[in-house]
Amino acid sequence: CERAVAVLKARSADVPQSLAQVKSSPMVPEQAKAMLESFLAEREAAGEAPEANAYEFQSGSVVGLLEKLTMRFQDERLALEKGEMNARHNFEMLLQQLTDNIKSS
Repeated sequence: CERAVAVLKARSADVPQSLAQVKSSPMVPEQAKAMLESFLAEREAAGEAPEANAYEFQSGSVVGLLEKLTMRFQDERLALEKGEMNARHNFEMLLQQLTDNIKSS
């Protein structure tokens, strides 16, 4: 569970979508790059809002769920270990009592 949470948190950043990234791609023809440059210059001059993200992290609820499950599993394991220790102690006490009864008979 902890590893899954770490992996999800590592990928929690939003990925911006950018025409500037497309413009710098070697696969885009020079004519298209010139058109993109012109378009970007017009947008900057007009003061338009930046583009939306291509990917937004939406696994926050999954991360929260995994963290809650981790805590729950740790609590349950602790309770089971405590019960096991008590059962072992009771067994050892009974064994000692029976051993003492045999010796005293």
